[in-house]
Amino acid sequence: MKHEIRFGLGNTNEGAIGACVSVQAETREDGLAQLKALLTEFRFEDGVKICTPEGLEDLIVYFNPDAIQVNDVEEEEISE
Repeated sequence: MKHEIRFGLGNTNEGAIGACVSVQAETREDGLAQLKALLTEFRFEDGVKICTPEGLEDLIVYFNPDAIQVNDVEEEEISE
């Protein structure tokens, strides 16, 4: 049975950047493997440029798939 598995990557209560991302998988471990594969396949470690309003230039976010672990799972829900 597939679950929505949400990973928390960073926390604005502790640092400057917080992010979260969800994947559909049967287990946390499968979700982690899927997330790492997709971030690598789509080259997110090279940076993702975010569209910004005028006056805010070059907002680029980088991801390190190797640093994401199962203990980064914030929430897990059974998908319907």
